[in-house]
Amino acid sequence: MAQRAAPLMWSYSLQWCLPRRPCPCPRELLARHTRPGAPIPPTILDAWKRYQPQGDRVSLDSRQSETVRHGSA
Repeated sequence: MAQRAAPLMWSYSLQWCLPRRPCPCPRELLARHTRPGAPIPPTILDAWKRYQPQGDRVSLDSRQSETVRHGSA
């Protein structure tokens, strides 16, 4: 059975970023997965504009999805 890595994806998220202050909400408020090179999704940008003064940041991570197995049965 051959193994092939799934495509690389980017993950934009809105996260709490003040380590010395307690987080008033979940540490990660919102996350969206996109193809590499895609701009910030509008939902992330709109949420950042709403929460930014409170100590949140937009984070970008590149993640390899789980390995996809292909083969004959």
